[in-house]
Amino acid sequence: MYRQSKGISAVIAINAAVSGVIDYGDYGYGVFLMPTAWTAATMCFKVCDTPDGTFLPLYGSDGSALLELTVAVDVAIPLPSQLEGVRYFQFWSTDGAGADEVQLAARTIKVEIKA
Repeated sequence: MYRQSKGISAVIAINAAVSGVIDYGDYGYGVFLMPTAWTAATMCFKVCDTPDGTFLPLYGSDGSALLELTVAVDVAIPLPSQLEGVRYFQFWSTDGAGADEVQLAARTIKVEIKA
């Protein structure tokens, strides 16, 4: 059975904390590949129903904490299942408490998604 797949790159600009928008609408699974350098930060996600709307922090299923991942360089990490059903999302570099943690250089995060 063929399952549609797609490779995308999301960039967090220098001195920024949020990536460009990923359209995840026709997909349900994926991984992201961390770049070879990363300013120490926790990876969180922001989501929206439109590509140019107001993106909101994604919380865990219990609603009490941001969905956050501890990340390292040069690793592949599954996209969290909480993104299933989300149309648009952004990667968000945070301090783990919901505040931006800017990246000191532009960071390209490669994403492989599959339907």
